[in-house]
Amino acid sequence: MSLNNSKETELQRNARWLLRHTVLIVAFTTFSGLLSGCLACFGACDALPSVTKMVVFKGNDEAVYFDIPARKKYRRAELVGIYIYKIDLGHPIPYWSMSQKSYTDRGKLASEEQDLAWPLRYGQMGPLTEVNSEPKEFENGRYRAEGTVRLYDEKGKEFFDFSDLFLYENGAVYDYPTE
Repeated sequence: MSLNNSKETELQRNARWLLRHTVLIVAFTTFSGLLSGCLACFGACDALPSVTKMVVFKGNDEAVYFDIPARKKYRRAELVGIYIYKIDLGHPIPYWSMSQKSYTDRGKLASEEQDLAWPLRYGQMGPLTEVNSEPKEFENGRYRAEGTVRLYDEKGKEFFDFSDLFLYENGAVYDYPTE
């Protein structure tokens, strides 16, 4: 009888091992299929951002402005977030960063009327913006502006990352060559 019990125990162990491995293989195959489907969707849906140029300039009011020339080809430009860093010292020092909320405080989707105006003025805030880093007064040095914008046309929206290097020197703004 003990021989039968040991055989049943061994058979039970083998069955459990086979069941666990089968479940693992099915789960891995399912997860891999879902992951490859998501990646294919990201490519097809253009969810991964393209890159566009940003320009930084000083306005007639002596304020620093940020603009995306490509936005003029679209009916709407919605800022996702912008980050300004001073890069002189080898490590970035945050100078201003903010992001646009997608929803109002009451949980409703933000509308076109709540988009920030372009060109974007340094330190500009809107009703649906969150400050991550308060704007500091510019000092002479090299800076980097980067972020993400959604550009809408009649077909839908596209995501774009933007960036620019600029030099702030004695109240003037210059494009900083990367080469």
